[in-house]
Amino acid sequence: MALSRPGEEDDMTFIQTFGKTFGTKRVTVTPGAEAPGRNVEVFDGLVQSKSVDFNVDTPIYEGDQLTWDDPRGGQQHVYATHVDVLDAGSRNMRHISVKWAKTPPVPASPSGNGHVIVVNGSNVNIALEGSTITQQVPIAAGYEQLADAVGRALALIEATQGLTLTR
Repeated sequence: MALSRPGEEDDMTFIQTFGKTFGTKRVTVTPGAEAPGRNVEVFDGLVQSKSVDFNVDTPIYEGDQLTWDDPRGGQQHVYATHVDVLDAGSRNMRHISVKWAKTPPVPASPSGNGHVIVVNGSNVNIALEGSTITQQVPIAAGYEQLADAVGRALALIEATQGLTLTR
């Protein structure tokens, strides 16, 4: 164990502090639907049996896909199901704890009196006049911005419902 100067531990991040004792993994974070428009990034994390801990400033949200190397070969692919931001105390104690599951979280069903169209590859689901759709398939990597743009376009179209054109 290396000796540290007085106050040096306060300058270290959570991952630096606990990573040297428990070890870290490189975790690839692919943005989910909660905060789309971000790039795929790689962060050091403390991977545990049902959670991964990151530095407090790590941009990670529920629905993000997490990937890391499996020591048995291949990779583990999981989804963030609950994110706790623990932003109190010294710098080396502030962190984000992400609970994960092997299946993606189910998004809330759309509600209201509009039409809803959900497209996943060649599968199209349409809900008319207040019907609901539950989709459990994540957006394929690389198509997040397209899905976000289509969602915004549909929201704008729905916002015009009931308006009449005048000349």
